[in-house]
Amino acid sequence: MSEFGCSSVPVVLDKLNVSSLVKKKCFVAIEKYRKCRIEQKMAKDFDQLLEDIKEMMMKLGAQEIQVRNHCEYIVSNIIELKCPRCGQTFNDFEGCFALTYSRQSCGAAFCRLCLEDCGQDAHRHVASCNKYGRVSFVVFGTQADFGRGTKESTGGIDERVLGNQSWN
Repeated sequence: MSEFGCSSVPVVLDKLNVSSLVKKKCFVAIEKYRKCRIEQKMAKDFDQLLEDIKEMMMKLGAQEIQVRNHCEYIVSNIIELKCPRCGQTFNDFEGCFALTYSRQSCGAAFCRLCLEDCGQDAHRHVASCNKYGRVSFVVFGTQADFGRGTKESTGGIDERVLGNQSWN
C-alpha cells in the first residue's frame, strides 16, 4: 500500500482502490509495470548478492592459496632437512651425526645437529657441537637421537604435530 496526497488528508491507494478508479486496460498496464519493477529490483538484488558471493569466494580462494603456500614453505624450508650446500632434502641416518652427502655434484660434509657445512669432514665439528645445549660430545647416535635432533631443529614440528595431513 502507498500513501498519496497532501499531508492533511492522506489518500491510501491499494490495488482494489486503483482498479475502481481507472479503466481496466490502464489498471492492467499499471500492474504489469509494478510487477516489472519488482522483478527488476529482485534481479538487481540477486545480481548484487551473486557479486558479493563471488567476491567472498575469491577472497576465500586467495586465502586458501596463501595457506597452502605457507604450508608448502613450512614443509620445504622447516620440516624437511636440507643439505646446507646444495639444498637437497635428506633424511637418511647411518648412526653418525657427521653426514656426508652422497650426491656426486655436492659431496658436502655437515653436522646433522646444526646443519653447518664443514667442508670435507664434519667429525671434528660434530664432536664439539653444542647445538641445543648438547653436553655429550659423541659423534654417533641412535635413530631416536636423530629423531630428537629433527624435532629440535624443526622447532618441534613433526609428523605427530601435523597429523600426517595431505595438503593437496
